[in-house]
Amino acid sequence: MRAFLLLLGLACTPCGESVGLPRDTQPDSREDSATDSPADSAADSPTETGDTAAPPEVWNVAFYVAADNNLSPFADSFLAELERVGSTPTMNVLVQIDRSEVYNPEGTWSDTRRYRIERDENEAVFGSPLLEELGEADMGDPATLTAFLEWVDGWPAERSLLVFWGHSAAWHGVGKDSDSRSTISIAQGELTAALDPRVQRAGPFDLIFFEGCYQAAWETGFAIQDQADWMAGSESRVETNGVDWELLLGWLAAQSTPVVTAELADVAAQAGALRGSNASFSAIDLAGQGALGRALDGLAGAVLDEHALAGPLRAACDPSPPTDPTSMLFLDLGACAEALLAGGEPGLAAPAATLAETVAAAVGSVYTSEELSWQTGVNVTSTQDQAEMTEYQAAIWADDTLWDDLIVLLGTL
Repeated sequence: MRAFLLLLGLACTPCGESVGLPRDTQPDSREDSATDSPADSAADSPTETGDTAAPPEVWNVAFYVAADNNLSPFADSFLAELERVGSTPTMNVLVQIDRSEVYNPEGTWSDTRRYRIERDENEAVFGSPLLEELGEADMGDPATLTAFLEWVDGWPAERSLLVFWGHSAAWHGVGKDSDSRSTISIAQGELTAALDPRVQRAGPFDLIFFEGCYQAAWETGFAIQDQADWMAGSESRVETNGVDWELLLGWLAAQSTPVVTAELADVAAQAGALRGSNASFSAIDLAGQGALGRALDGLAGAVLDEHALAGPLRAACDPSPPTDPTSMLFLDLGACAEALLAGGEPGLAAPAATLAETVAAAVGSVYTSEELSWQTGVNVTSTQDQAEMTEYQAAIWADDTLWDDLIVLLGTL
């Protein structure tokens, strides 16, 4: 499903009118969304036939907040927004956050802490109780993430949502920590390895949500395809505090029956795109990553076999519309496939059609501002930078795809 949200400055459709959510699932107001307990809804009864509804499942919503960088000043407003909903009997909102001594507002703490977020209407003061103080942890160390997830699993739950909050840049990594100058690498397999112990212990996450920039990428999906059922992320830049967490947490807290993960991923994509003037978020079914990789190989293989097709490929797919200069490093896969089909090059028609079909199957929904309405929900790198190409060719997906060989070829023609 493709949709765009008309965003005017920082104003956007109120959450009670958000695009795509059925009106009967929306709270009447922000306050109501937090005060109506899911337990109250679940208590509504056996039916007249004597059947009972399935009880609500308990969720762990885990936030890995890497704010030991220039995002640290925005941590207070982020935490305050989480407290507008807070934890409920069926949802544990769990946070590990590291802040920066360099960028912090004067008088605020700068170490690494863990919280279970509680509902608190006083936005001037962060009221959730401190559960653990870890000193100065390195959020860019995969072992730090693994330890956090082990702590999260100490809270019994049947379902799980993991959120990465902080700087990121597509396939390079997450968890940027300025003190240690480190990042959990996606390309080198560090993110996959950090998630593996938890997945072996409790199974895949229902959803992994990337709040950072450019994470709605085939490479990211490849890296976590066995670690989660769905992912949500952006093809574009994400503005600071650009995600409506109150909408996402309020929706999840209000569910009184088992949640369909695809629906949660859709709401997450909406929450990501509701704020900001240049927004794009999508929900991606990770079960489709294998087919998407094969479709990429089909397109790359056609050009590698017949170099003359490189010209039509470039003409159709490169560059992306210049809304954001950084987007020139990526190709939107659906837009590329559509442009190739419109171009009519016989040698690229079949692989382009396959690519278009697999993108449509893998992307459950995409929500964008009007400026980015051409985006279809998932991209792949197209960088010609030599250093980046060297890193890309050594990535964990390099042996499983011809795409790295194609971008090397394009750099020589």
